[in-house]
Parts: sequence; structure tokens; C-alpha cells
Amino acid sequence: MKLLITGYFGMSNLGDDIMLDVFCKEIIAADETIEVTVALLNGDRSKLELPDGVRILDLSKFKYGKSFIFDHFLNRTFDAFFWIGGTCFTENAGNGSYNYMNSFARLGKKTGYLGVGIGNVKSPSKVQRYTHLLNQASIVTFRDVESFNQAKEWSSNQNLYYCEDLVHLIDIRKPEEIEGDRVIVSWRSLKGYYNENIENNAINELLRFMREHFEKEKIEVLVLGSNVDCEINRQIYDRISEMMPNISVQYSNGLSTTEKINHISKAKIAIMGRLHGIFIAEKMGIKTIAIGYDNKSERFLKSVGRECDLIYPDQVSQAGLNKIYSECLADKIDFTEKREAAMKNIQLFIEKVGGGVNNSFTIVIFYPQMCALGVN
Repeated sequence: MKLLITGYFGMSNLGDDIMLDVFCKEIIAADETIEVTVALLNGDRSKLELPDGVRILDLSKFKYGKSFIFDHFLNRTFDAFFWIGGTCFTENAGNGSYNYMNSFARLGKKTGYLGVGIGNVKSPSKVQRYTHLLNQASIVTFRDVESFNQAKEWSSNQNLYYCEDLVHLIDIRKPEEIEGDRVIVSWRSLKGYYNENIENNAINELLRFMREHFEKEKIEVLVLGSNVDCEINRQIYDRISEMMPNISVQYSNGLSTTEKINHISKAKIAIMGRLHGIFIAEKMGIKTIAIGYDNKSERFLKSVGRECDLIYPDQVSQAGLNKIYSECLADKIDFTEKREAAMKNIQLFIEKVGGGVNNSFTIVIFYPQMCALGVN
């Protein structure tokens, strides 16, 4: 069976690149005869960290005509098309690869989603589209119970399952010899989620909070997401440098996935906006202040009993940040059960799509534009 998959890969997003890595490793571990090929349509191959033996087919030179390629080549070449990880059903960011999924479904090919989430979807047209995609899917696994319940309201498909985020399959821990020596700030751009005034006010309050508590600390501004995060984090770095000229301030961008994780491991406190930055910090037992922007961070923190670490941009104030700072914990969370639940993504995929671990697959990983599917 030849399988084509997509996701928010190759865009320097920490969580998505982790999911790419762990998915490939676990599928290969399930059957050593699996042959994995990465078809790179828009991503940067130099930013990828892939398991040994995974091949890359670079198709990024095709600037136009991707819909034509899907309709007249890919859907005839491959047996199935799946989206892997991330919040792919949203109001304003992703649309579940609607056109490309339909391209495969029209030919009776298998389609589906693994380890995904549903955002704050409100418009009837989006609900209608997502219901259609869920109804035709061979299998859909959700990373949180809220997304699963929402999907069950939309669709009567019996092949919808609640598992866990694929990122739980990563085996990481904070090295015993490393003691946190810095405050790490990683802002997530709020464009499309909050208006500019709310974001600016939240940043102003955060900077006042930092000046109050971290005047003598080493500070690192760390970019964990895509290019949309670079500008705002650079602005934060510049303002910290001006506001606290006598301290050490570092700006880190363009790091590999492994380097990003290593930098987070050196934090004594992590102020994070991206979900998987929050995940890594909490998993390593680092005190964390989570800046939310939609429902997924809240869902994750609630699932591990750390919703007290969360604050939303329109609620950010010095008092609110002080409360989290005084109450957030630095003890490690046991993620054993979540890892076992995340393995169900792989097991169900093999069962429903492959029909068993003895099948041989060719896996081609398609890299769309950010939020994917405006590519034509």
C-alpha cells in the first residue's frame, strides 16, 4: 500500500516536526519493511530531522499546479491520503485539506486524520465541510476528548476515536546534570486570534512582570514556531534589551527540533505561547507560564492538572502573572498513560488502513503551505 500523508510539517513548528519524527519511527518500528519517502512540496528540507532510511522527494520547485498534481497524479499513484497531527479543523487557520481529501475520496481511496484537534469552529459552512470530511474518512483519531466529542456531534462515522497527541510518543527528559539558569520567553503570534491592541497590552504587562522579577536573571527569547513568530519575538527581545540593559538577553531563532528542546531544558521558568513548548516544559518539570490563544492549550493543561499555569492574552496583567508565578510547580508529571494512549494512533492506523503490521507501505509526506490548503 502506498500512503500519502500531510500535516503542518517543514515550517519550523516544534510540535509538528516532533510528530513527523515520532510517526515515522513508530510506523517503521511496527514493520521494518516499511519504506518512507518525504515528498517536500513547500518546506525546507534542511530543517527536517528524520529517522535513518527515510527518503526525501523534493517537489518544492512546483510553484503552481498542485491541485492538478493531486487530481491527476497523486490520487492515482497512492492508495490513501492522511493528515497527521495538529489542529487541522479550524475557523481561520486550517480546513482539513478539504480539496485534496476530496480528490482521493472521489476515486474511492482511503482518507483520514491521526492525532488531530478541532479549534473554535463557528461558521455553518465550515461545520458542513468538516462533517463531510469526517463522514468519508476511513479513520480519525483525536488528541483530546473535547475534539472527539465535537466530532461525534458532527458525524455519525463509527471510526472516530479518542487517543492522545502524537507528541506524547517522544521520549524526552530533563538531564539530571542540567540546572535551569535562565528565563525563557517564547511568544506565539496572535494574528488571527486577538486584535493588535490586546496583544500589545499583553506584551506590555508581561514585560513589566519580567522587570519586576527577573532584573538579575539571564533571559532567552526563543522562537519555537513558524516565521509568523519571528517578528514579534524579535520585538520582545529588543524591548527587554532596552528595558533591562544590564542583564544578559539572548535571541534564538532557526534552531533544529533537538536544539529547541535542549534550550528549553535549560530554563528555570518558561513563559510559553505555543502548545508544544508548553508540553515540553511541563514534561521536563519546569515552572511554566502558559499564554493561551485558543482552546488547545487549555485542554492539554487541564488533562494534566495544570490549568492553573494558563492565562489568556485578554486577561494578562501583572497581578495575574504574579499569581501563576507564585503557584506554578516545578515537579514532573507522569505521562506514562498518555504515551500508551498515543500509541493507539499507530495501532489503529495499522489495523484500519494497513490491515496488519506485515504489510509494506511507502509513506510520502506532503508539505503544504502554512495552514495548508490555500496551495493551488
